[in-house]
Amino acid sequence: AVLNSLYELYNSKRPWQPDDLAKKALDDLFDETSSGESRNKFVLREHTVEEISRLDKSEYVRYLRYRYAYEVFPVDRVVDDYPPAIQIEPTSVCNYRCVFCYQTDPRLSKKSNGHMGSMALELFKNLIDQISGRVEAVTLASRGEPTLNKNLPKMLDYMGDKFLAAKMNTNASLLNETLAHSILDSGLQTIVFSADAASDPLYSMLRVHGNFDKVFENINNFCEIKEKYYPHSKIITRVSGVS
Repeated sequence: AVLNSLYELYNSKRPWQPDDLAKKALDDLFDETSSGESRNKFVLREHTVEEISRLDKSEYVRYLRYRYAYEVFPVDRVVDDYPPAIQIEPTSVCNYRCVFCYQTDPRLSKKSNGHMGSMALELFKNLIDQISGRVEAVTLASRGEPTLNKNLPKMLDYMGDKFLAAKMNTNASLLNETLAHSILDSGLQTIVFSADAASDPLYSMLRVHGNFDKVFENINNFCEIKEKYYPHSKIITRVSGVS
């Protein structure tokens, strides 16, 4: 269905500008006459199709522009006024000490060294105001665990529906009912649960200070809340791991 809709868009009489990124993306996908280095720089991967399928058709052009820039600009070394994707760190503090993470280095995580802290709500709002309408992909993640920022529900609410590819990564250790509703009631498109292992003892070996049973319970509760109160939610739920 997504491919059919995009093909219709490709064949539409829309007055495309030659440098329109959406047109370049569609040409890469469907123009069989193109060849050489410009051919097939942009392709539709499975997760990309899933993201598009959750959008209204009126948003396809916006999404194609973002995704083309995200995938092709790094290859072509194109620098635009704004990057296609931005990562915001609500907090650099984490309650885990995963063996593969630099949070295990006390030079970074020791509070007295001054590298760890939480972002103020006003600073977050200022960042969102600067990129809204100019950037489509925003991920809340980095060194720390986003749910440790007490203002996260207000941050999610302020982000609202301003982006087409808003995502948050969390270890789900603090994913309570209030946070679940905040996530599902926001405009967040994707939630990623960082688990790395499907059972103990491997989980506890990798994600030090984590409790597998508690995390499993939290994620299960999140899914139940989604099914009961947000049956039409289009949020994409993923589980990530480090191989």
